[in-house]
Amino acid sequence: MADEQKYANYIPDFFECDTVDKAREIILTGNDTMSTEDRWREETTFLAEEMGREFNITSSDLILDYGCGIGRVAKALIERYGCRVMGLDISASMRKMALEYVNSQQFSVVSPQDFDLLVQGGLRVDHTYAIWVLQHTYDPRVELSRIQSSLKPGGRFYLVNEPGRCVPCDMGWVNDGLDIFKLVPTYGLQVVKEGRITLYPMNRESDKWPVANTYQREG
Repeated sequence: MADEQKYANYIPDFFECDTVDKAREIILTGNDTMSTEDRWREETTFLAEEMGREFNITSSDLILDYGCGIGRVAKALIERYGCRVMGLDISASMRKMALEYVNSQQFSVVSPQDFDLLVQGGLRVDHTYAIWVLQHTYDPRVELSRIQSSLKPGGRFYLVNEPGRCVPCDMGWVNDGLDIFKLVPTYGLQVVKEGRITLYPMNRESDKWPVANTYQREG
C-alpha cells in the first residue's frame, strides 16, 4: 500500500516564547553575515529612518505595527518621532513583553481579534508597517484585508518581506506559493516605491534582495 500523502499543518503557537532573548532570536534570526544583535541594532535604525521619510511622521500620527513582536521598531519610532504606535501580534507572550520593552505611554498593543473590534468601532490609523511578518502568516489575504480596512485613505503601508513564503508548519518552513507582492495591490494598496534591504546577502534561491516596498491606500 502506498504511503498516505502528508500535509503540512500550520503551528499558531510557533511565536510564543518565555524570554526576551528567545523572542529576539525568533524575530531576527542570525544569518551568514550578521548576528541577531547586529541585525537588531542596524536594521532597526535603517527601518526607523526609512519610515520617517516614507510616512513623513509627525507626533500626532497613529501608526500600526503589524506583527510587532516585542516592539523593537515601535520603540525606535516613538523615541525618534514622538508618534503613537499601536502594536498587533498573534503571540500573547510577545504582546506582554512589548509593553515592558517599549515602556511608553505612546504605545499600546492588541490581539488581532481585539483590533478587529476597534476597527468595527471606527478606529483608523495613519500608517502601517509589517516587517518580516506576512511571509510567515497562515493566510496573508486575511492580514491584507485587515490592514486595508484600518488604514485611512491616503495612508501608507511599508512592507518588508522575503521574496517567497516561509510558513511555520509541523513539517518545517513551508512555501505555499502565494505571491505577497501580487496580492497587495488587489486590496486597494498601490505601490508608490519599490525598494530593497541591502544589509543582507541575496536570497540564494531567488537571487533577489529582501523587498522593502511602500504602498498607499487609494482614496
